[in-house]
Amino acid sequence: MKCICSLLVMIGLAPLGADAQTAKGSGTTNKVPKFAYVANENSSNVSAYTIDRTTGALTSVPGSPFAAGSLPFSVAVDSSGKFAYVANFASNNVSAYTIDRTTGALSPVPGSPFAASTNPFSVAVDPSGNFAYVANGCGDPACSLGNVSAYTIDRTTGALSPVPGSPFAAGSFPSSVTVDSSGNFTYVANFFSNNVSAYSINRTTGALSPIPGSPFAAGSNPRSVTAHPSANFAYVANGGGNISAYTIDRTTGALSPVPGSPFAAGSNPPSVAVDPTGNFAYVANASSDNVSAYSIDRTTGSLSPVPGSPFAEASIPFSVAVDPSGKFAYVANEGSSNVSAYTINRTTGALSPVPGSPFAAGTLPFSVAIAGQSTVPFAAFTLEAEIALGPLGAFEVKGNFTLGEGSNGINPLTEDVKLQVGTFSTTIPAGSFHQDHRGRFKFEGVINGVSLEVQIVPLGGNDFQFKAEAQGADMMDIVNPVSVELTIGDDGGSATVTAAFDLSL
Repeated sequence: MKCICSLLVMIGLAPLGADAQTAKGSGTTNKVPKFAYVANENSSNVSAYTIDRTTGALTSVPGSPFAAGSLPFSVAVDSSGKFAYVANFASNNVSAYTIDRTTGALSPVPGSPFAASTNPFSVAVDPSGNFAYVANGCGDPACSLGNVSAYTIDRTTGALSPVPGSPFAAGSFPSSVTVDSSGNFTYVANFFSNNVSAYSINRTTGALSPIPGSPFAAGSNPRSVTAHPSANFAYVANGGGNISAYTIDRTTGALSPVPGSPFAAGSNPPSVAVDPTGNFAYVANASSDNVSAYSIDRTTGSLSPVPGSPFAEASIPFSVAVDPSGKFAYVANEGSSNVSAYTINRTTGALSPVPGSPFAAGTLPFSVAIAGQSTVPFAAFTLEAEIALGPLGAFEVKGNFTLGEGSNGINPLTEDVKLQVGTFSTTIPAGSFHQDHRGRFKFEGVINGVSLEVQIVPLGGNDFQFKAEAQGADMMDIVNPVSVELTIGDDGGSATVTAAFDLSL
């Protein structure tokens, strides 16, 4: 592999040295899988499971299942993993729970359940954890319009308070609501209107304002909507048997169809999910009893079937979710009252059943959500960076990190290593590193077309040296200061650094 140091010199950048900017940071937004929650429609409760971080297998949480309202159709977990929310279709309210961060058990939030409008069908929490949104709409074509209830979340207790102006008008029978990863926009799939309502979010109050051009046309009977983690794309599962894909205008939130959209799916797909790397999408096909898997073109947003797709499922798969690490996918099977678990091939996106899958759930499980646990933050993370801009850019990042209190150490030989530099993100799967005779962990290879060299050097105790070089990475939209995140198993850190840029490409 050609060293990026030579490449940077060729395009006019000096190697990293005394004048390079250095940043310090600690903490990380990366998550590892911890708990899974399933809303059981006919049991009127929520099944809770502990996730085995190595295998993805599910083990019932003590005390599970936990009581909910009547016909719980949707479950969502906030980004911190502190609270869970369940939309109860027949009791017209939202159950709120505190999650025991050790056991995964659910305890009702004071004041729960909280009133919603008629027939709440879907619930979502914005990435900041400040607001919750619930799509309400009776399941009858005679109902003219549904709406969206908006709530402020008490970050201490998890209690919900209606946002001024709530509820906000939507289309006919809004069946799914999602918030994009920027937290700026909300999207609602309207089942009987065959379209998607789009709103901008007031980041102070949580109030919704219709985006110009909304609603945007979808396919027949749109059941589920989700947004790509890059905030560039949105996907809608249409009951008619396909997936509508859209480009999101990052300024206005408006939706434009992706070339080639809609993309074929199985029969009656009620759910779509995108993995946290943004490389793959998964669709549960309720009437064909399988899961369609797609590779996502990170430039256009278009979908291409993963080899081996669709993957066989149990009876009437109705909801699919991917865990925050991107290692596992879970499917709630309404017809067989269980949950299927899969390991995701991090290179191809293919699904392999987890040993012991499927796992028992309540009666008619309708929705599944995954709670992550924050990685143990580095006590210190010091970085320097140089970046060659362009669609096939390059970067060099190097520095030092110190493991934080509570860490059980790192082992890149057996743990995933995730690296994010600005808009570029990649995961080097466990087993990809080797260790030389001096104890240095090294990786050299190509992942998704990007050439990578990564080295992690133990310095003694909890101190390590780190260096990453890449060629062929998309560095088009990156700006200073650059956010860098490094996660090794359950340990990680984030920092912002003022990088040296080459602007000539």
